[in-house]
Amino acid sequence: MSKIILVADSTCDLGPELIKEYDVRVIPMHINMELDGEMKSFTDVGWMPESERPTDDGYMTSEQMLQICEQKDIVPTTAALNLGEFVDAFTPLVADGETHVICVTISSALSVTHAAAVMAKAEVANGQNIHVIDSRTLSAGSGLLLRKAHVMREAGKSAEEIVTELEKIKMGSKVSFILETAEWLHKGGRISGFKLAMANMLNIKPCIEVDTATGKMGPGKKYKGQFGRALTEYVEAKLVGTNYDDDCLFITHAGADQEVIDLVKAKVQEVAKFKKIHVTRAGMTISCHCGRNTLGLLFLTK
Repeated sequence: MSKIILVADSTCDLGPELIKEYDVRVIPMHINMELDGEMKSFTDVGWMPESERPTDDGYMTSEQMLQICEQKDIVPTTAALNLGEFVDAFTPLVADGETHVICVTISSALSVTHAAAVMAKAEVANGQNIHVIDSRTLSAGSGLLLRKAHVMREAGKSAEEIVTELEKIKMGSKVSFILETAEWLHKGGRISGFKLAMANMLNIKPCIEVDTATGKMGPGKKYKGQFGRALTEYVEAKLVGTNYDDDCLFITHAGADQEVIDLVKAKVQEVAKFKKIHVTRAGMTISCHCGRNTLGLLFLTK
């Protein structure tokens, strides 16, 4: 049986422990921020164990990014992975001509990262052993596919069998996030000042959902009232009556308060029966689109 290596961009948001458990090679994404009149690029290291993270100025975690953004009232921009980064990552992995790589990327409708991975496959020697999967989603939605790939790899499935199964189950991904405030959506130019004012006046907590048919993000149901109430309504709306795969659910957040995380986890356990519930921290790419106290539920359906 050929060796199989799992690869992902860092938007998979699995966190250091699960990256190690699933044995995933991560290619880190980047963000750009204008600081002191100069545009600077930073590489996401939140997926790495804390003891292994570089301390140079060019590296940052999502928490560090959020703190800077809150202090300076700025919103970063994201930067996709390029062809060279994938070529550099793929080349040594398939050099023996025997090893297969399964690379899961952020949705092609959200980033050109996927296109860069596909182009790299064509550039690399033994590229026929590289299998690039468009997750049609983002964040731990990709992580769910990596988890399934890991389980199948451990069961002795071939790369072709794993890819076939992932292409099938990815269409059942359910990925959504609820935001405490629409402020970051406005700062990022995603909603107008008028819509922000209306959201604040009506105490609306926006929801963002991923449509796997298109691979794009779009507005979901608007929840009203205090954040705690909105969170419980959100959990019920996403899980009650849903034919979910009970293997695993991710609660992925962008610097949410612990009481928020605990509330959501307790509500999930009340209304659904998942074998595993993982709480993970979103990396810089996801966090810079939504801001602190954003939290999402990510799971697969049957």
